[in-house]
Amino acid sequence: MLVRRSVGEKVSWWSEEYFLNGEDIDLCYKIKKIEGFEIYFLPNSKVVHFKGSSKGTKKVTQKTAKVSDEVKNLQINSGIDAMKIFYQKFYASKNPSFINFLVFFGMALLKKIRLISKNE
Repeated sequence: MLVRRSVGEKVSWWSEEYFLNGEDIDLCYKIKKIEGFEIYFLPNSKVVHFKGSSKGTKKVTQKTAKVSDEVKNLQINSGIDAMKIFYQKFYASKNPSFINFLVFFGMALLKKIRLISKNE
């Protein structure tokens, strides 16, 4: 990710509200929506990302990255918490309360599903 320093400083760079996950999308959202800059994706650039590898949360990486259930739960919870923080910060005030209820209910349901299926 490349960001002009002056732009990063205008949007206060990375938000410290997030524990794990979410801070990248928060930064991009602020750059685009608040400062009006465009976000570019360069499809010819290649980066190999073994999703969940360092966390040991994916079935294919569980043999190489051993983590406890406590760490898996932390990773799942922080992912859902990041969704909640982002939505609350940028969308909740724009929507009626019943829509917010549905969104937060969906996040709670997703969390339950992820916690139940974490060892599959």
